[in-house]
Amino acid sequence: MKQDEQIRHTRPAVWIAFALAGAVSGLGTTSAIAGSAKGLPPQGADELVLAAATATQATTGDEIVDLLIALGSIDARLQAGMTLYQYKDRKGAIEHFRIARKDVYTPMAPQLQARNLPAFDEGIRALEMASSPGQVAGAYLNVVRGLAMARNGLAPSPKQIMAAVEMQTSLAAQSLGKGLKEGQIKNMVHYQNAWGQILSARAVISTLETSSDPAVKPAITAAASALDDLIIAMPDPVPEGPIDATEEMAVAAVEQIKTAAAALQ
Repeated sequence: MKQDEQIRHTRPAVWIAFALAGAVSGLGTTSAIAGSAKGLPPQGADELVLAAATATQATTGDEIVDLLIALGSIDARLQAGMTLYQYKDRKGAIEHFRIARKDVYTPMAPQLQARNLPAFDEGIRALEMASSPGQVAGAYLNVVRGLAMARNGLAPSPKQIMAAVEMQTSLAAQSLGKGLKEGQIKNMVHYQNAWGQILSARAVISTLETSSDPAVKPAITAAASALDDLIIAMPDPVPEGPIDATEEMAVAAVEQIKTAAAALQ
């Protein structure tokens, strides 16, 4: 499959799941699944700026967890941007990439530098500047490798990873509260941020599947189940009908993840 065809037919969620699992070892290709292009409502800059704040306000008192949350929020923005690109809204995609770089990456850059972790802001900038599907696909995979290297360089414990997943799900709940009203889209950008946060959190959970800690398997099983229910309830970032997901549903998922993580050291 040609790269431009791959960008049209590959779900960003699948890219994330495969890339996070194999980026550091040099993964260069991804699986493709069929998708369909849709028209996308125009998004105002004021909406995007407002939605950006949700991804930058999470603090837990644990620097590693906070950095994991920021990395996940970049991941979420990339998913939203890649999907908008897939739906032929290049302007909207670029704005999501800009938010990922300016509003999420830039504030955490000094912490990454202090830990001698490689910078990848220029990779995000390359996504903003890309002018062809091939350039977008290549830049995207480079950024995902940067995300994976940063995550691995932090060497987080399973408990820290679960804490970050819990907070990402909490951010998704906040965005759902701002993005939906009675099952209908009130603010598309907030809804898309929630969608990206949940898919990103679910991909991160999958990276714990190889853990040798016997307490990890039941924890990730419970967390994955909670996130999968949300994914089923909000299957598309540009929905055509009512949304089953609610803020309350996401809050309940947060509690499930918190309970599951309590057994981890």
